[in-house]
Amino acid sequence: AEWVAYQPTPGRIALSLLEALDLKVEETLLDLGAGLGRVPLLAALLWGCAAEGIEAEPAYAAHAAARDTNPSSTEWAIRASSGSK
Repeated sequence: AEWVAYQPTPGRIALSLLEALDLKVEETLLDLGAGLGRVPLLAALLWGCAAEGIEAEPAYAAHAAARDTNPSSTEWAIRASSGSK
């Protein structure tokens, strides 16, 4: 399968999607193909829910994980999937 270039979800689209979900604090958002982790981070910061991103590209997952400078402030995580390309 051919990979396509990384295309981040525009911020206004991500916020619109998250608003439509009407997330609750006790819920967990799971973002498959999380890229750099912007959507799970927004969900955790703005809705206070737990959020996890799964990303097949280890470099993207590592970049997102490096942004988590204060893990106790929000409950979010991103990890690389173990699937093969």
